[in-house]
Amino acid sequence: MRNIIPILLINILKILTLKNDCPKKYTCTNSFEQTKCSYKFEDIIYLKQCEIYHHCSFNSDDYDSKCEITKYEYQLPSYPDGSCKNSSECLNNECKDGICIKKTSIFSSEDCGFGEYYNSTEKCVKAGNESNECKNDEECKNNLSCFNEKCTKFFSLPLDTYIGIHSPFLCESGYALNNYCVNSKLVSINNCGDGDICRYQLHNGSNINVNNKCNCTYSLKPEKKCQLGNLDLLLWKNYTDLIKKTLEEDNINNCNVKEARPGFCRETLKKSWTAKNNNVQLKKLKSLIEGYHTYTNDAPCAINVVNNIDFSPPKPKDGKFQCPVYYCGSEIKLSFDNKTCAYSTNPFNEKGENISVYLQNICDKGHYCNYKKEFPYLDYIYNSTCLETPTSKSWTIKYAGEKCTTKNQCVKSAKFNDVGYCIDGICSGHIEGENCTMNSDCHKGHFCNGLYCEKQRGEGKFCLDSFECLNYLGCLNNTCVQYYSMANGTYLNDSNSEVELCQMGMMNYATHQCAQLDYTNEMHIKKNKDGFVPCQVGEKCYYTTGYYSKGSLVIIEKECVCGFNKGGEAYCPLPHTVNVDDWKKYFKLKNKQKDNSCHTVRRNECNDEMSDSDLNDLRYYQRKSERAHLFYGSSNCIIEILNGEFIKTNIFLLILLFYLYN
Repeated sequence: MRNIIPILLINILKILTLKNDCPKKYTCTNSFEQTKCSYKFEDIIYLKQCEIYHHCSFNSDDYDSKCEITKYEYQLPSYPDGSCKNSSECLNNECKDGICIKKTSIFSSEDCGFGEYYNSTEKCVKAGNESNECKNDEECKNNLSCFNEKCTKFFSLPLDTYIGIHSPFLCESGYALNNYCVNSKLVSINNCGDGDICRYQLHNGSNINVNNKCNCTYSLKPEKKCQLGNLDLLLWKNYTDLIKKTLEEDNINNCNVKEARPGFCRETLKKSWTAKNNNVQLKKLKSLIEGYHTYTNDAPCAINVVNNIDFSPPKPKDGKFQCPVYYCGSEIKLSFDNKTCAYSTNPFNEKGENISVYLQNICDKGHYCNYKKEFPYLDYIYNSTCLETPTSKSWTIKYAGEKCTTKNQCVKSAKFNDVGYCIDGICSGHIEGENCTMNSDCHKGHFCNGLYCEKQRGEGKFCLDSFECLNYLGCLNNTCVQYYSMANGTYLNDSNSEVELCQMGMMNYATHQCAQLDYTNEMHIKKNKDGFVPCQVGEKCYYTTGYYSKGSLVIIEKECVCGFNKGGEAYCPLPHTVNVDDWKKYFKLKNKQKDNSCHTVRRNECNDEMSDSDLNDLRYYQRKSERAHLFYGSSNCIIEILNGEFIKTNIFLLILLFYLYN
């Protein structure tokens, strides 16, 4: 017993002094600036997947990263022998008869044509075939690599061959550990051992220790885990099969010898939609295989964000996807698990057609189906699950007077040490009459007048800005007025960007007047009996506010949008002149959201105090106005799932049916 106690004490001390090898916590969220894809708050790094055809320029220094438009390989200038429309599309700036031509002076293999390399005689020479002598990869065709001074086929070297620093794709298995061709399985659980060692069982039954396969997980509770062996991965065959497609003649005949091998070459990607699509899948599989052990449910978007990769599929040949077809409830003729509320399939093809979305109403109260209309364009198959509806409880940052659970949630003051602490479940702050320098120093229901905290002011009272007014009021001409109350034509201050003061939530920026949208004359001709204008994805929809700027009628463009219907139809967003009463009721309910249960700086996020009935009405009138084009022709089943709206039953009709059938 005497011996056990010191051992226990030593182990406890070890645990207490143990360095955290994975100090960075990660999670995915959508609740921050649209152009950003990562930021750090306290000790958590928040990630967000960028929209289609964008990637995250991930910054691992301060984690303040932004989404950028992706520049694809096939958009880069062509090598000599590649296709072109003008000289700017060629690396050597010379285009003739649609082909990039070689320069008269050759300085590197980049200046040579397809399948040629630059040698010491300053000439372009044909790259070698299998077994030809070589000094480097450039001297071999693109389906070969220079190994032991011989041009060698990929996937040709037997297991147990020592390859050194050469590509593991030379191995027949496509895989290597400690510089030897092998097949492997991770031994036991995939947590790293002492010294970050990972242990694998090889094809011959022996075990091997590897020290460069241990990584931290992207999680709120990060830990170190080992990379899986190739035999552990069901995706391994899919991955190597795609790699082998890059070695086919159709690809290598279009390659400059400087291009990465194995891989799809720039000219192949320019010409072939299928190659573009396979290349996206290749990148996705590579990221999954190399980092499968690091991705968790806490941060599923990490695979895109931290790898700076855009997994968007190639656009159809004409640049236009056709709209998805939606099936719901009894219309679904296939089965999927009871945890999936939306299941989408997209057989990506050159015509951009045959996209299907299947919906089932399984989310409990307080939850919603995490489906977004861009999902079908991001993956072949996408499953959406039910998530808890965001409320004030799920906010990461809390202001003075708001409820809190941890000290790190409350916003600290730059000047006052007693502001920003979670005390008895409430964030501390200053009340009426106490000193302040900014609004966040004051309790909810108050604002800072520059010297001390005051209670927010009511309708008709004097104000300098909207934060001084009760949350459902804005400041116009130094007076607190109701949001969504100013008639069309009302002039707003040049500096006032609160368009929510206008009755239709819109301002004509050319004249700074409250306004409303109407179809242009051309659009009016196209609208159907219900006031909707059918359109094709990629087309523009045109509206006018009725105001002129510099002698011309102000025209506003909006995108044609796919609807949630089983006809695959797209419609233009509805203008304010259609369903006018529904628009007004929607804005009235929007203002009801701005109650005073939240801090003045958070007035636009607060809806916790709305009754279920009001919240349902808000969603109903939003569907009849702002989202009308999305739900035109949708079944009740689709509306309930994608609009979170309970469809009210006609009681009179139910009574009539009861008497008819009983």
